Parts: sequence; C-alpha cells; structure tokens
Amino acid sequence: MLLEFILSPILLSFYAIIEVLPSASFPADFISSVSHVFDVIFQNLGLLPMFVRISTINRLAPYVIFLITFEYSYRLIMWVLKKIPFINIG
Repeated sequence: MLLEFILSPILLSFYAIIEVLPSASFPADFISSVSHVFDVIFQNLGLLPMFVRISTINRLAPYVIFLITFEYSYRLIMWVLKKIPFINIG
C-alpha cells in the first residue's frame, strides 16, 4: 500500500512525459539489424533441446529470473524502508 502510494505518482508522471515526447522513427538499417539479431536467436533456439530438456528450462526459468533481479529488488525495498523515519533502518 505504501509502495503503491509512492510509485503511483511517479508512474503517472512518467506516462505524462512519454505522451509529450514525439514518437521516434528509427532508420530502416537499425530496424533490419535488430530484426536480424532476433531472427538468429529464435532460429537457433531449436538447438537448445538437444542439450537440455524443455521441462527443465520451464522449471528453472523463474528461479533464474528471481536470482538475477533479487539484488535490485532488495536494494529498492531497503531504499524505501530507509525513507520511513519511524522504522529506524540504516
């Protein structure tokens, strides 16, 4: 509830800034390069099941994402808690 109270105005201001900015048009070379990179990645994903079972990937993906984002989430939560004066953290 407190986090929602803090992040709601920030999110609304972010949306307002994005709406004001003009939409960027990227060069055709850039778009084709990004498209080519994604095509190569998704074409070669077919090789992955030769080494690892898909069920293993499906079970491990949430844990990997959690481990990658844990440090950032922890820092954000501790920053918010340090801003609350009556908790006396840090």
